[in-house]
Amino acid sequence: METPEDDRFPADRGQAGGRPGAGRAGRVMKMNNAKTIPDEFLASMAEVVKLLGNVQRLRILEYLDLNGESTVTEIVGGIRAAQGAVSQQLNKLRAAGVVACRREGRRVIYSLASTNAVTILNCMRRKCGMETSFGNTEEY
Repeated sequence: METPEDDRFPADRGQAGGRPGAGRAGRVMKMNNAKTIPDEFLASMAEVVKLLGNVQRLRILEYLDLNGESTVTEIVGGIRAAQGAVSQQLNKLRAAGVVACRREGRRVIYSLASTNAVTILNCMRRKCGMETSFGNTEEY
């Protein structure tokens, strides 16, 4: 008796375990290891991408990219968010090495520490047809 799961990919049944995307006639495509991205880099980028899966963190990064070094108060005003929430998100970004901070007396100044996040922001900007932080306007 077939289960509902068996009906999901009837054309692939019996081919490479019935997995969708396994290729024609069940062949699994192999990748050439000499041309793949190193695992360490993929792992670090996966962490950055995971971290950027939050609208407020993206807004903070965008603000820092467009305005440069900024205090928490400036960021709060720039993205119109609660100070506590911004501080919490900045701490997560700092712990991941995406932003850096330094003290000037009682003020803490934040800046971008990683170009990975800006690269992802620029991809989003290009997708929206906006100008990138490098002054280029590109559309897909």
